[in-house]
Amino acid sequence: MKKLIFILFILFIAKLSYAEIPIYCPKEKIHLYNYQKNEIVIGEEIYAKDFIPTIDIPQPTEDDPMTCPICEAPLNWYEYQAWEKGQSPPIFYVWAITLLTKNEEGFYWIPYGIE
Repeated sequence: MKKLIFILFILFIAKLSYAEIPIYCPKEKIHLYNYQKNEIVIGEEIYAKDFIPTIDIPQPTEDDPMTCPICEAPLNWYEYQAWEKGQSPPIFYVWAITLLTKNEEGFYWIPYGIE
């Protein structure tokens, strides 16, 4: 019994050790995924396995484009801006991932805080 309680305690602590960042479709404003990290760190790799679907959509894989599985809008702000204007996607020379999230004050783009 003590082992079971210890295992449950460890699992509880592990759950508290990270936050889930809600990720939304920029066009439809639908909550698509919970990103399983505390934050999106500029320059750090992000992986499809860390995006857990919140609705009935498939789990993304590393080969999938970073687009909304419902409307195909790019999830990255820079690509979304070009897509919305009918332009070609930008060419990235440095890390530039910015995703839409929401808090009590409304929608905003992380990690750069674009509104």
